[in-house]
Amino acid sequence: GKFCIKQIQGQTSVRELSTDQIKNIPRMSVSPSILNPQLSTRRQSGMDAIVKTKHQMLQFDYNKNPITLKCRLYIIKAVLYRGWDQSGKADPFIKIALNNTTIIDDTEGKLRNTLEPVFGKSFEFDVQLPIQNLICIQLWDWDMTSSNDLMAETKIDIENRWFSCHRATCGLPKRYDSVGYNVWRDTKKPTQILEELCRTADIDSPVYAPDFQSLKIADDVFECDPECIEFIKHAKTAGDTIHRKAHHESPDDYTKENTALMALNKWGKTINPVRKYLFLLFSFL
Repeated sequence: GKFCIKQIQGQTSVRELSTDQIKNIPRMSVSPSILNPQLSTRRQSGMDAIVKTKHQMLQFDYNKNPITLKCRLYIIKAVLYRGWDQSGKADPFIKIALNNTTIIDDTEGKLRNTLEPVFGKSFEFDVQLPIQNLICIQLWDWDMTSSNDLMAETKIDIENRWFSCHRATCGLPKRYDSVGYNVWRDTKKPTQILEELCRTADIDSPVYAPDFQSLKIADDVFECDPECIEFIKHAKTAGDTIHRKAHHESPDDYTKENTALMALNKWGKTINPVRKYLFLLFSFL
């Protein structure tokens, strides 16, 4: 927006001006609080809010204070729709770049003669915002006698994910485990995430049933996965629970975390759409 402030010439007070004189004054030079003193209090309240917001925004001035993030990237597999070698296959390997700088060149991990490579790898590296805000994942075809060919690439905007109101930091699995191949990888447990989500959306904290097999948020009820309940019910010894590792925590804790996780997975479909829309609108503003 653009606005102008002009000085009114003469000694006549604005309050003493006639209606015709006021109309002749450029619109942007007249302060509503001068013409209507009752607006002064509301204007001051608004200015206080602006000052508070500006102070909060200065805390996010990460041009002066860059943010360093630990990024963990999982690459499971890829599907190629055409061959790149004379054999009709390809020898794919992975390259990862931050902006235009290659940080990982996994040529040694290339897979031979396949159009459906299963990499099953994870890469961990630091990302500094706002200097490094775009991750580029590339799939290259290795050639012995000629230069390697770029087959495909995709880009992930880390800055967009970091400032997203949808907590785009780690995906939500369908089951919670404390250890094992399906170990919970988020820094916060499902109960903590759910508690913070309710607080952010200005909703009462979840109320758990005495057996932790269900919980209630406002008027919505979420129930634990029946497979988790059956698993705990029929586990007689610690040896019976090795494949799920539930013996590393109490059965109640295991059930409670899985109930909270079920609520998180069904949050967008079950919670009142109007309430969810207002929450997203508030977060956007």
